[in-house]
Amino acid sequence: MLSHPILPILKLSTLVLLATQCGCTHALRENRRLLNKHDAWIRPESTASRIIATPLCIPIATGALVLDVTLIHPSVSIAPAARDMYGIFWDYPDDVWVDLITMFPFRAAGTALLFPPDWIGRSFLVPIPSELTKSKKQSAGSG
Repeated sequence: MLSHPILPILKLSTLVLLATQCGCTHALRENRRLLNKHDAWIRPESTASRIIATPLCIPIATGALVLDVTLIHPSVSIAPAARDMYGIFWDYPDDVWVDLITMFPFRAAGTALLFPPDWIGRSFLVPIPSELTKSKKQSAGSG
């Protein structure tokens, strides 16, 4: 088998790309921030201008989708996952200091164990239906 220095990088990047595309987050319009900006920016009016713009738009849109799925949406998903961990483990206003001190290692361990799966689920899987209905109600109420 060939041993080239670029092969591990290609294998890792292929694995990351496949892992991110297996999820369904790119199917939701709310999760494609960069691609939505591209679509809003490039809106050809006539058929001829659409045909002319296609060779330029396809690589830009593909790059925007890859960036959305691999960088932008996962980084945006950190805050909701952190809010989940805070609500589960750290939001106890009536605790006395002895409880806080004795439970700290367990809360820290629970956060370390549950944050990665929560973040991965929010980054690469479909959002929880309650989040979808909440965002739809907020957009309907503001419109």
